Amino acid sequence: MNTEYSQSPFNEPHVYLCFYESHDDSYNITARQNDHLQWLNKEEHERWARFKHLDAQQQYLLGKVIVRQRLSERLNLPNHKIEFEIGPHGRPNLKGIPVDFNISHTKGLVAVTIGTQGRLGVDVERTARRGNPLDIADHYFHPSEVNAVNVDPQENQQLQRFFEFWTLKEAYIKALGKGLQKSLQSFYFNLSSRCGKTNAPGAINLFDNDVDNHHEFNAQLFRFPITATPSVQNEGKSGMNSKMTTQAPTLATAPTASSFEESFYLSWMQCAQPNESIPPQTPRFFNVCNDDTLKAMQYTPTAEAIQQRIQPM
Repeated sequence: MNTEYSQSPFNEPHVYLCFYESHDDSYNITARQNDHLQWLNKEEHERWARFKHLDAQQQYLLGKVIVRQRLSERLNLPNHKIEFEIGPHGRPNLKGIPVDFNISHTKGLVAVTIGTQGRLGVDVERTARRGNPLDIADHYFHPSEVNAVNVDPQENQQLQRFFEFWTLKEAYIKALGKGLQKSLQSFYFNLSSRCGKTNAPGAINLFDNDVDNHHEFNAQLFRFPITATPSVQNEGKSGMNSKMTTQAPTLATAPTASSFEESFYLSWMQCAQPNESIPPQTPRFFNVCNDDTLKAMQYTPTAEAIQQRIQPM
């Protein structure tokens, strides 16, 4: 095990959010991207180059660089000493250091979570996506979740519940480290006590026969608007007096007919390892500047999130 790192880099789990502008295929590589590419190792650089679409390249690059920068800062390790290995189900892990991380991205947003307790999973989805999400529910959700999605006659409420279930399920299998080798229909969540209110606190119940009922989990579910976010100022580099303005996201209230298509859903999951106990935890959120520095600035969401400590039933 690598003993050259700082022993207590994360007192609580962190979630880093980087909101970026999507680019079409005419977008050229900028100096900013060249700076970011220097953080990748040879294998990562080759994988980045294989992406056919520039938006996919950008998502991959931002996720990898945010992970490497934050680990380098928090662990007090040079980037070249941060090594990764692939687990038995294809999940990347930090080699020789007991710190877990997970990455998710959707068009316009990259999310990274890092922590030292338990296994972490994060999933983000943009509501303005192609296709019919309700068809996805019919094919991949547990029957009880399909019923919960379809029970409301209003399509907006159905879509709202779909994205809640979808992000929770993705974050859960990512935290377990099994990926899609675990069927999405082999477990299900019950959110019925929340009465359909997106930001109302309530129980998040998990039903999974493959997991011990004493297994501990922490889960949080958020909805972020794409627009109408407050500014956060970051002092310029090299002692200059210039200031750079970035956007720190806040949480939204329940979606309306006009606003639903302009939002992100995010689910965060913390899963205890076998024979491990984890305390109820709330991740600390950071807004990552989408510039050459990718500097992270802490902020507190201003609206109430759906957050619960859950336990398999």
